[in-house]
Formats: sequence, structure tokens, C-alpha cells
Amino acid sequence: GALVRLFRPRVDLSHIRCYSNASSSGGGRTLSELLAEKRAGGGKTRSSTRAPSAPSTDAHPRTYVYAWGDGEQGQLGVGDAMTRTTPVRVSLENDHPCTVGCGLVHSGITTYKKDAFTWGGNFHMQVGQDSNRSGMFIRLEDREMTPGSLAAFMPGRALDKMSLGFWHTLLLSRKTASNETEVHAWGNGYRGQLGLGKELTNQEFPRRISHLDGVVVQGVSAGGLHSAAVTQDGAVLCWGAGGQGQLGRLEDHENSGEPQVVSQLQGVHVSSVACGAFHTLALSKGEVYMWGAGGSDTYVPMHNTDPYRFKADGSPPSSRVRKVFPSMRVVHVAAGNGFSAAVAQESDDGLQTSVWLQAYDEAPIRIQELDGKGVVSVHLGTGHVAAVTRDGSLYLAALPARALRGTPPPVSRSLWTRLFGLRT
Repeated sequence: GALVRLFRPRVDLSHIRCYSNASSSGGGRTLSELLAEKRAGGGKTRSSTRAPSAPSTDAHPRTYVYAWGDGEQGQLGVGDAMTRTTPVRVSLENDHPCTVGCGLVHSGITTYKKDAFTWGGNFHMQVGQDSNRSGMFIRLEDREMTPGSLAAFMPGRALDKMSLGFWHTLLLSRKTASNETEVHAWGNGYRGQLGLGKELTNQEFPRRISHLDGVVVQGVSAGGLHSAAVTQDGAVLCWGAGGQGQLGRLEDHENSGEPQVVSQLQGVHVSSVACGAFHTLALSKGEVYMWGAGGSDTYVPMHNTDPYRFKADGSPPSSRVRKVFPSMRVVHVAAGNGFSAAVAQESDDGLQTSVWLQAYDEAPIRIQELDGKGVVSVHLGTGHVAAVTRDGSLYLAALPARALRGTPPPVSRSLWTRLFGLRT
């Protein structure tokens, strides 16, 4: 069909991120997704969606970024504000993208050349580029329609990993030929999500989080209104909005602009962390820990209105750390707006996996249609799920309305769509 003709043959889907004004957020706009796809060399595919280290030579993999969905704020990066229902290629010349990310209305990539680019809606300064903003009110000028480089803000540093939240952005960088790391943040900072202490203001350009100086950070995640980092030693630090318990600080639901260790994870060595709209997940040796409000009746806050999701007895969401996806060997987790997802290993060789979806503290549901597909990663929007397989295939499903209200989603085969032409 038409989708096959959109893409060149021998293509390996290597990385995807889902977000929309409803994904890991809510809002009512159409799905906004980006994917980076690698043209396979010699017919070989990658066994993981995680980008490899930058090659030691000048020869970089030939990679491209495609985008589709809502483009009103320029978040597709193709130079206009049109909505696309089929993937369109983003022009990045020879910059060789290796990872992609989406916020509510902005997008970004890192490259094999250790540069980073952002584009899209900039009315909260989340793009980090010098566009003409108008504060709280959205105007056409408050957006960057095409990718712009961030390298000039961090000279002499390798820009490794980037994560995009509702209205803020985090970037992890390393000093060339050194293990020293820095985390920069920019965009909306009114709830402390930029990690700049008591400086609760928007930041137009990347600012170094000095509270993380001297800490070797290996990963960052930007949630709805909060942020997290995982260190080389396996500790997790959180900061930003705390009203949903997403910072993991017992009996403390206040916002905080200072990164602090989640002390409840003492003795647990965390390898990765994922921030959803109002909850946080941590992965450690096949086990998943969660804190905050992961319920499906959370919603996207507009501007400076903080949402609070109370239980039936009137108490706030729990900041208590608890285990989720029990009795599984989890290898990948994702956090969205009210949902969590996991990829679990089903065989000792790691070739057989299963995909699970969970709303708040409800029992996880196995997505049977993805059994035997070799899924290596899963990604959540508000009303959709995306899964990437070992052979480079991409599967998409829209969550029905009753799933969004907290009931288990049906697993009808008709819900899942495979994008042909994105596979080796």
C-alpha cells in the first residue's frame, strides 16, 4: 500500500519516541511522533533500540528522522505547521541522528557526532533557541519550524542524551575524553523541574544544574512537571513538581528545585529511570519500582495550574516506592500519562519477550498480539502505544476510550497496526 512506497527498502527502525499534547501529557491534539531509522548495512539489524557509541572514525551510520502527527507548533520539524497522517522526512543534512524525543509541542534529537538539535513550540522556551516568544499566550512566532543546533551552548562537550517533558528539556553531556558529566536544563521552571534551586523561572537557553556537579550521571528523564537522573552508582535523584508524589519523598508533596536522592531506593542499584506525566519508574536488575500517581485519570495541567489527584478518602497520591510488574524479568520500561509499560524477557537467550501495560497500581495486562514479535522497547503516548521489535518493525495501537478511564485495554488484533516499509 501507500505506506510501503513512502520508505526506501532495507530500513531498520532503530529508535522511536511518542509524545503528544496527550502523551505523557493530555490535551486533545493528534499524536506527535518521531522516529529515527537506520538504513541497514549488509542486511544486518540491531538487536537493541539503544543507540551505540559514536564510531571512532568519520564514517557514521546513515540515519534519518521521520515525523508525523500534529504539526501546528512546528514540532514535526519540516518547515510548516501542517498535520501529517503519514511519515515525512526531517531535513538534517549529514548530522546522523541517533536518538529522538518529543515533548508536548517540541521535539529533539542527539546525533552520532555528539550534537543535539531541537525544534517546535517555544512559548515556554523549551526549545532553547532564540525565537520571538510572547509569554503565556501562543503566537505563531513562538516556535522553531526546523531543527537548530545546541552545540554552541556547550562547547567542547559531547551531547549524549536528551529528554523532553511537557514544557522543559534536559540534556546530558560529557567532557571530551573524560568521564565528567553535566546536565543542562531549559524551558518552564516554575515548579523546580529545571533543578536550579530556588530560581523558579523559565530559562531561555540551556543552564547547567550545579547541584549535579561532581556526580557522574548516566541517564536523565523529563516528566510532565518533574525530572529525574540516574547516576553511575545506581542512585536516583528527582526534582520538580511533587504534588503527585512523583519525587518519592515520603510525607512530602511539595515542589522542589533541588535534586535529591530517592532514599527509599537505598541498596537498590538502578540502571534506568523513566518519568511519566505524574509518576516515576526505576528499573533495577529486572525489577521495576514506581512512585507517584500513575493513574489513568490524571490529566495535563494548563500553564501554572497544578493538578492534584486525590484518592477516594481524600488523601493525596502516594510517594511510597512500590514494586510493579511483579515476577517478571523486565528489560525495558516506559512511563506515560497514567500508564506504565514494560518489556519482559521470556527466555534465557533474551529472544522471546512479552509486553505489559499497567494503569496506576492495577494488575498489569499482557499485550498478547505482540507475543513472538521480539519486542525490545515500548513507548507510551496518552492514547496510543508503540512497540519496536528486534528485526526493526514498528507496531502501533490506539488505546480505546475505556482503557483511558482505567479499565484494562482489550487486546483485539484489529487495534494493532504494523508500519510496513520500516523494516529490513
